[in-house]
Amino acid sequence: MPRHGGGEPKKRVGGCCRPPAASESCVTSFHRFHWPPPCNLGCDMPAAAQLETSLRSLFSHDRPFGPINAGRIDDPAAFRQLFDTDSRVYADLVRHPSVSLIVGRRGAGKTALLRSVTLLNQKQLIVELPAADAFQQLVRTVQGFPVGVSPGERLSKVWNLLFWAALLAKIRDSAPSEPSLVAVGRFLDGLEMPRNVDPYFAMRQLAGCLRERASEHHDDDAVEAAADFINLLQFGGVGFREAQRSATEYLNESGTSAIILMDSLDDFKLETQENRESLKGLLRCQAEFHSTGSPYMLRCCLPAELKNSVYLQLSDNPNKDFESKLLVHWSAEELLRIGASRFLHYLRLYYPEAYSQEFRLYKLTTRTGVREFWRRLMPHQVKSYLGLLEDPVAMVLRHTQLLPRQFLMYMNSIAVRNRVITGDGKFVKFEPEAVVSGIQDVENTLCQEIFSAYRSTYPGAEAACTRCLPQLPFRFRNGDLHSVYNRHGKTADFISDYEDLRRTLIGIGALGRVVKETGTYIEGEFNYSFDEELNLRGDDPLCIHALFSRVFNQSAGATASPKKVVYAHDAKLPTQYAT
Repeated sequence: MPRHGGGEPKKRVGGCCRPPAASESCVTSFHRFHWPPPCNLGCDMPAAAQLETSLRSLFSHDRPFGPINAGRIDDPAAFRQLFDTDSRVYADLVRHPSVSLIVGRRGAGKTALLRSVTLLNQKQLIVELPAADAFQQLVRTVQGFPVGVSPGERLSKVWNLLFWAALLAKIRDSAPSEPSLVAVGRFLDGLEMPRNVDPYFAMRQLAGCLRERASEHHDDDAVEAAADFINLLQFGGVGFREAQRSATEYLNESGTSAIILMDSLDDFKLETQENRESLKGLLRCQAEFHSTGSPYMLRCCLPAELKNSVYLQLSDNPNKDFESKLLVHWSAEELLRIGASRFLHYLRLYYPEAYSQEFRLYKLTTRTGVREFWRRLMPHQVKSYLGLLEDPVAMVLRHTQLLPRQFLMYMNSIAVRNRVITGDGKFVKFEPEAVVSGIQDVENTLCQEIFSAYRSTYPGAEAACTRCLPQLPFRFRNGDLHSVYNRHGKTADFISDYEDLRRTLIGIGALGRVVKETGTYIEGEFNYSFDEELNLRGDDPLCIHALFSRVFNQSAGATASPKKVVYAHDAKLPTQYAT
């Protein structure tokens, strides 16, 4: 890779030089270049120093693989450094900019993908709305009066108006002296909307008009009447539709795009009818907000844990509401590349000599480079709690559900354990004991995260695992599971019958189907690898995911000969990865 001595022309990112992006439609990934040393070629050193400070706050000896939630990084330059633009899911998002729904499990990186729009080299206005706040704002708006028939359609109008209130304020404040936005300014002034207003304040102002109008109606058309009232209402001689049209023309003529980002919709207390009806309206609104060729759009996140069981049931038209969705899946190869790139940042910051003399030479843009990096980092073999010798990378991967957060949590834990074992000296290699102990330190936390994510869908998940998993071998049949349920699972809280138990274990990714056996592994496929529910036949051989095995004392298979452990098929075995 050419560096400061010549080769490719330099561009500026966060005040430091880097080679240009392969495509000008998106920023160069941090995987494509090594962090440059301080240079004298015109870099903005204060900005570089600020970035260095930000990265040191994100990477430490207690967190050498960095933060587990890149979407919450406040410093834009640091976010740019750590976001993975080489992933397939980001490439899909760039290829399909009209995506309005990002659907992924907790820990899949939905928030980071949502914010990745900030990496695009284009004129744009961005309105960021943490979902829970925006949703509760609308709920408070519509509570207390009826919605009548077709609540999804009517509440969709309310959502649309509230989003436009925030968007109009953002557009006005971005160009305060723009003559073509006079109508927008007069409309907002009539709503007593201050300059540089928080988007929620804008939404509250318009919501106040909705509540005032709704209080005048006591029939089933209250919401629709309020929405139509706003459509026709004039402030300063300007109606809403005129202000909307003026803003759209400005965006088109200036070549600016506007996007509203609404973070993950997973904490909405959907047991209440008001919240469910409001969410139904939101699902319809996000599908209709953007039309082909329009310069504005709305993009939301949905947790995959709830998509099939909750959101699809709430939607009046699932095919339309979920037409522009992006499903977030990760491969083992991508997780290994992300982890390697993260650890390079740590080494550069805290072990610059080792970084410059050795580690920066690994080409993480190639499969071979990533493989060799992990061979350098990890021991040759580790011994599992069952006494089996395993490849350490395989051991880490098979204890994940292929989520970046899980992988980074394991690697941070392993690194911390390793530092305790080896001391504070020069980094050499992770010790086998650190790998095994680091995994065990995190397993229970990850199980609890999974139970929490599925609490609305499978409230009996933890009870089912606690009562039944200790009685199961690593490979079994449907009849074996049924027998265990009859003896141990019938009294599990929130589990109504055997099918409920089976559905719960499949749904959370604890129970999977055996697809292959090798000398060391039982390979299984699990629900989280599929867009729809995993459909198991009655005679399918079954297995329990490795993440749940030791935590719930799955010991019946420990005496089996030869001993084998479960490996998720999609995680790929090291021999497959090395080809």
